Amino acid sequence: MIFINKKSLLLLLTILSLTACASQYAPITTNSKYAGGYQELLLDEMLHNNETLTNYPSKNSQPTPKRYLLTYQGTTSDTKERISGFWQQRANELCPNGYNVESHLQTILYGTIRSPVNGRMENLGTQQPIDKGIIQCLD
Repeated sequence: MIFINKKSLLLLLTILSLTACASQYAPITTNSKYAGGYQELLLDEMLHNNETLTNYPSKNSQPTPKRYLLTYQGTTSDTKERISGFWQQRANELCPNGYNVESHLQTILYGTIRSPVNGRMENLGTQQPIDKGIIQCLD
């Protein structure tokens, strides 16, 4: 028969909750507001420099550098530094020749969850870091 005291069980559950919920570097694959991962949106895809809707550039047009709206959403177990690193990693993947940052903002989404504490349901505060910005690729 295995005996586990309450302190050991609480420590084990705390360690498991901290390691199991941290974001992995990956795209967001769910619509849950608690999911972690990156999303990018290619900006200015439509008409540039007199291009037609069939994407044939005119004779006088110059190729325009790609611009992306890049978002990395962390989970409640992530740090701001970890999410910033993931945001920069994705920016480097999108623009292998380098990029300029047009705007970059890190925000914290505050929320609450209900969880049992000492046999009672309590509201606990949560923090979820989100990095969002616009980058322009260098060609």
